Amino acid sequence: MYIEKSGFDLDKEWELYMAYNLFKSAGILQGIVGRVRDGTAANKNAEEMRARVRPLAEGAWKLIEENFV
Repeated sequence: MYIEKSGFDLDKEWELYMAYNLFKSAGILQGIVGRVRDGTAANKNAEEMRARVRPLAEGAWKLIEENFV
């Protein structure tokens, strides 16, 4: 329903949306890692996010390279 009303064409733009969301997730996790570094992280397991940043960013970049470069 949302897609119909938005006018987006996911068949053509799916990889772009996926890449955007992977980069966005990597950025959010990088912010958590920064809070760990600064000693202000709220979650005791926040350090575990460090290992997830690069794979998300690399996955996003791979989608961009394969579909838009």
